[in-house]
Amino acid sequence: MVSPTSLLYLFGEIGDIIANINVEKGTSSSVNGIFNTSASVIIKKGLENSITQNLTIDENVKAPISEGQKLGYATYTLNDQILATVDIVAQNEVKKASLFSMTTTLYSDWFNMIRNNP
Repeated sequence: MVSPTSLLYLFGEIGDIIANINVEKGTSSSVNGIFNTSASVIIKKGLENSITQNLTIDENVKAPISEGQKLGYATYTLNDQILATVDIVAQNEVKKASLFSMTTTLYSDWFNMIRNNP
């Protein structure tokens, strides 16, 4: 039970989008990073604005990526004390781009660049 001087602080719920993560050599150039679990903590009222969030995302995320694959984590701290750590996972699958799809994307980007910059 939460006391009158405390509150339940919700960091996020399962499935909440926390970051858009760049993907190299994939059929998509990015994937949404979502919480794989819900996270909350009971804290003293008035301290909620002192909580800090630190995102750690894997460097050089490359396709293929499977749905639910861990891509990083979020850490929540208060006065240098870790309150919670939540894994960030891929919301959906990103397949590795084939040579054909990479060539098509390259030509499409090139054409759009020429068309938009007369």
